[in-house]
Amino acid sequence: MLEPGLEFYLSAWEELGYDRSLGFGVGPIPSASFRSYARDLGMDDDDAERFQFIVRKMDNFYVQHANKKDKK
Repeated sequence: MLEPGLEFYLSAWEELGYDRSLGFGVGPIPSASFRSYARDLGMDDDDAERFQFIVRKMDNFYVQHANKKDKK
């Protein structure tokens, strides 16, 4: 169970995951996708920066794990 308020970041990460490139491994979510998502929700610059920082950290962990798993 997630702490209150964190569901938003997980939901955003799941939704933005559809924008990632796939090929010779799992690629990161493109920065333009973060900007578009934040803009669509009407986030100001500070909120958008915080949002991208948090979700990018989640995504980096996922990409590293997914690509390590693929190499086995």
